[in-house]
Amino acid sequence: MLLGYSDSDFAGDVEDRQSTIRVGYFVNGSLVTWASEKQKIVALSSYEAEYVAAAAGCQGIWLS
Repeated sequence: MLLGYSDSDFAGDVEDRQSTIRVGYFVNGSLVTWASEKQKIVALSSYEAEYVAAAAGCQGIWLS
């Protein structure tokens, strides 16, 4: 069973105000892949930062 999680921090970098995306995928309870990177845009709200992080979850479609 494939299970994926995504998260972001809104404007976590105090210098450039960019958020950070974190994504992790588990298969049968074992971590198989993860990523952490700055968003390429400056999100104007925490909702927008979370939406961009969820869109980064396209890798889950490939994994399935």
